[in-house]
Amino acid sequence: MANVLIIDDDEATVELWHTALSLDGHNCAKAHDGESALDAVRSSPPDIAICDIVMPGLGGVAFTGQAKLIHPGIKIIAVSGDIGAMSPSVDALGLAKDMGADATLAKPISIDDLCETVRQLSRQIA
Repeated sequence: MANVLIIDDDEATVELWHTALSLDGHNCAKAHDGESALDAVRSSPPDIAICDIVMPGLGGVAFTGQAKLIHPGIKIIAVSGDIGAMSPSVDALGLAKDMGADATLAKPISIDDLCETVRQLSRQIA
């Protein structure tokens, strides 16, 4: 299966997704902010990154653009539960898609939807 980097500032979310994706057969790594996630992309590029949009410091939209520059083959799933957090008039998930995200998911995300999206993207990697 795929090497997946899970990036979210909510530790409980990271642990839940890590467990679910590991049980689904993926190798998972964790990051709790955009800066450490970029370090992980540089040192050991994952096949897929699942990145929250709204995080302190480097957010998901900026991470998406920078990660695609560092590792153009990376597949990125942008996620957000606070759609208007950037600004009420800004579609954060749409902006992440414009920056190169391969898929978007709005929180709350069902484990089935998360695993299926990762499976779909992992089929594109081969």
